[in-house]
Amino acid sequence: MFCRIELIGNLGRDAELSYTSQNRPYARFSVATQEFDGKKSFPQWHKVVLWGERAEKLIPYLTKGTLVYIEGVIRYREWKGRDGEPRQSLEINARNLRILKGQGSREPEDLGDQDVPF
Repeated sequence: MFCRIELIGNLGRDAELSYTSQNRPYARFSVATQEFDGKKSFPQWHKVVLWGERAEKLIPYLTKGTLVYIEGVIRYREWKGRDGEPRQSLEINARNLRILKGQGSREPEDLGDQDVPF
């Protein structure tokens, strides 16, 4: 079986860099894509996670409004909320990321429009 998703959209806010308990870096951010119903468009929001060294290198460029291309896989997460009730979330685990247009001069000079593999 094969499960892959491709998105082109804008970051809704600056990405946040965190580390797992094993000190593995990851960046979390949301991406808005536009869906058209024939007369008007409305945003669809996607939670995205980028792992490893790429997350650390790209965090300065993953700012609100940045246009990105993302290729990844869909992941479902389950956990218990503070009230003990089960919770679920769907997120995109980014495998490739391309910055298409950054905010001002914040585009990475050494990467340009090249793919940034996971």
